[in-house]
This record gives sequence, C-alpha cells and structure tokens, in this order.
Amino acid sequence: MSKQAGTLTAAFTQTHTQCRACSKQLLCGQPLRCRWEEELTSAVNRGQANPSKNPCIKMFFTAHVPLKVWLLVHMGIGVHFGSSFACISKQGAMNASDTVVSNGSTVILSCWLNNSGSSSNLQNKHTITILHNHSAVSSSSGFLVSAHISQHTFGRQTFKCQLSSRQERKVIVCGVYVNVGIPPAQPKNILCIQHGKDGSTICTWDKGHYTYLDTNYTLQLTNGTTNEATVWKDERNQNSSYGSVELRVKLNFQSTYTVVINATNGLGMVSSQPIQFTLTDIVKPHAPVNLSVAFDGFDARNCSISWQDQQEAQHFRLRYQPMNSNSWTMLENINSRRYYLHDLKPDTAYEFQVSCRFLPNKGLWSDWSMLFQTEAVPLQPIDVWYLMEDVSSEMQNITLFWKMSVLEVRRKSLEYRVTFSALNQMRQRDTGTNSTVQTTFSQIIPKTDYNITICSHNSRGISQPIYITTKLGITGKTLSSDSFDFSMILSITKLHWNVLYMANHHFKFIRFFDSRLQL
Repeated sequence: MSKQAGTLTAAFTQTHTQCRACSKQLLCGQPLRCRWEEELTSAVNRGQANPSKNPCIKMFFTAHVPLKVWLLVHMGIGVHFGSSFACISKQGAMNASDTVVSNGSTVILSCWLNNSGSSSNLQNKHTITILHNHSAVSSSSGFLVSAHISQHTFGRQTFKCQLSSRQERKVIVCGVYVNVGIPPAQPKNILCIQHGKDGSTICTWDKGHYTYLDTNYTLQLTNGTTNEATVWKDERNQNSSYGSVELRVKLNFQSTYTVVINATNGLGMVSSQPIQFTLTDIVKPHAPVNLSVAFDGFDARNCSISWQDQQEAQHFRLRYQPMNSNSWTMLENINSRRYYLHDLKPDTAYEFQVSCRFLPNKGLWSDWSMLFQTEAVPLQPIDVWYLMEDVSSEMQNITLFWKMSVLEVRRKSLEYRVTFSALNQMRQRDTGTNSTVQTTFSQIIPKTDYNITICSHNSRGISQPIYITTKLGITGKTLSSDSFDFSMILSITKLHWNVLYMANHHFKFIRFFDSRLQL
C-alpha cells in the first residue's frame, strides 16, 4: 500500500470505527470532506475503487451521503461524472452532465438505485429506464443505467428515471431538466431618451435572436465626468424582443455618459458596443398641445395655425395634408407658436400636426401633436323649393325646403343662411339674413316678389349661393290657406317635387307629386 493510501486509511479508521473491517480499502469512512473527496477522486482515476470488489462502496447506497460522494463512486463503475446537476430521492438518484447546452450537444445521463442489497433479485425483478419527454431512451435490469442523448430541440427537455417491476406499479425515481438554447446575441440599436426637460430617462435596445434560455440583460451607465458607474437589470419579460431599463438617476447637461448593455445566459456572455451621449442629445420634449386652425372669414384659402408649449422649446415644425391622403407637406425652421398658411384649396379638408425640440439644430424632436382636422368649404344646398301661403291681404308666409349634399351629411357644424330681397321697389331691399341648422325655413313677409338666396356655412367658409325668385302673379300650383292646410304637407311622408322650369338657377314654380295629394 502506498504512503498516500496508508494516510487515507488511517484517517478513515479514526473517524468511523464501524468500518475498521474495511480499513485496507480506500473507500470507507468520512473524514474532512475536501481532503476525502480529493483522495477519493485520485483513487477512482487509478482504478482502485471498484464496487464489485469493494463491499464498503455498497454501504453508501443504503446510507445518507453527500451528492458528490455518490457521483465519485459511480465514476469507478463506468457512470459519467460531471458537474453535480442531479436529483436525489429515497429510491435513488439521477445525474446529468450539464443542464444548459447548445443545440446539437450531447448530454450524458445516469440513474442508479439507492439499495444494493440482494442485487440478484433486483436484476431479476426490476427494470430502470431513462425517459426523455416520456419516451424511453435507455433501460437496464441492474441498479444503474446511463445514456448519451444528442439534443436537437430547443427549450426545456425533461429526463426521468423510472423504476418498474412485475409486482409493483411504475415509480419515478428522480428527474432532471436540460435546457437547450443559444448564446445571447450582441445587443444593438441602443436608444436612450429623457421624456421632457425634467422627466425620466429610459434606454431600450434590440436583443437579437431568441435564446430559449433565461438570459439576463444589464445596463451599465458611466459618467464621464466622475467615472462613476451604475448598473441596472432589465426586469422585462424574457420573451420580449427588446430590452428596456429606466435610469433611476438624474442626468446633468455638463457630463458625457457612456452606456453598455451586457447579455448573459448559461452558454455565454456578450456586450454591446458602447454609446455616448449628453443630456442635450437625448432629451425629448412633450408634444405641443391645443393646436387650432382659424380661417380668414373672407378667403377660405388662408388660415392661421397656433399651438401651446410650456417647455421653453425654441424650434417647431408643421406638417399638413389633405384628409385621406398620405402625402405630408413639411414646414420647418419655425421659431414662434403661430404660423400663417396661404393658398389652400377651399374645396379640400386638411389635417395639421406640430412638433418641437429645444434647440434648432440639436436634440430629439417631440412626438407629433394630436391631429387637427379642418372642413372644406361646404357645397351649396340642392333641390331647393318653396311654398307660398296667404296670411292676409297684405302678408304671406313663404316656406323654403332644400336638401344638403350627400357629401355634407356627416358634418355636424353645418348651418344655412337665408336672405330675402324684395323686388319691384325703387331699389332692392333686404329684409335681413337668417340662420338655421334645419333644411327648412319659414318667414311671414309682405306680399311682393322676392329674390331669395340660400347658402351653406361652416367654420371654413360660405358656399356659393343658390337663388330663388318668387312671383305673386303665378297661381295654379302655389298653395294658399284657403285651398290647403299647410300643416298637412308637413305630415305627408312621401312628398316629392319636380322643377318644371329653371333658368340660370332661378326657379319659376314648383309642382308637387304625392299619391294622396292632387293639386
């Protein structure tokens, strides 16, 4: 016996007197763990630890011993020993060479039972099997089994050790998980933004490919003035394609900062390229608010656009386009909060947005403001007709009816302006302009001929007018209170009309058609 083996035997004898019968063997007793495992590993590597010839080794299968002891023992009988990625139960134990591997790697798995007594009966009555995701990959009728499994499926793989016999139901001895994945990609497209002059700073980056593993991302911020470094961990969902960290520190305008993103998982670590910035580079103003557009009351082509901003921004830009278009006109180099725009198309509705930044030539633009939409100048009313009703020998009630254009139906701000101008006088005299949001209008006025104009009006402007000229001398199809009750007309649900004569948009008279009304 070598001097080294003799020293180890003496140590065993001092610690476990019950093993003195085995004192000439290397694998009995349990002195100081670090030295004991070192000597035991050396003995196994020299082939001096063999359980078939060493009864003391078998004692470990019926006693409570450290995990590494079990693994070292099984190295001596042909079972793979690696890192201690194992599971232990009262029935036995299971070991994997690694629990985090790359795609295509081979994992070596071992399983053994925790009772070596009556080994002949065990071999005849029991089978132990290694299962990979519920499929058997290796079996043995002895008390241990091993398998070499090549991994080609990403994600978590489940391996179990199953004990079965004719007399008893199947029992799961132990199990381990093996995670198959990819080393992390280098983080790219790092972007840091401070929202508002005194707001929080958030950094984001692209993670790259999905790793199928738990991957940790950390951000390191270094102040170039003080050389102070601070690290934050990304707490976002692992399945997200980008990372995000809020810098919980106040930045100043005098310093230059450096940011590096580190990605780490069980297969490796990689760092991004560093980026540098000053606070001026990354501060992003809030979008302007209260955008409004006012048109010239006399010309629907000209307007004034104004907005509000409370952040001391010095530079603005404006964009506008026809509604339902995808072609913006951009105006930059605006240094005030009001802008006058000319030469718009009256018959076109527009939408406007404004953005800002703190300095003219440096820093980030704010998001665009909320859209402000304008109307087009409205179309003139269509299908205008009228009804004349005698009120007295000197007064008459003229009621006008019209339809709005189909294009105007959805507009809520539309109103109509009606003007009566008396004819057959020394000079034409207006009785005044009246406004209504309805498509009917009635007015009692002196009996005479009138030139009536109707036009549509909205926030953008006034439509081209439509004209009607009434004639007192025309009878036949005009109605009076003596011949027909006007309230009856309003109750008719199927009233139609037809223009018999029209020249230069001047209606001469009207004919009514209805199945219940014969005129």
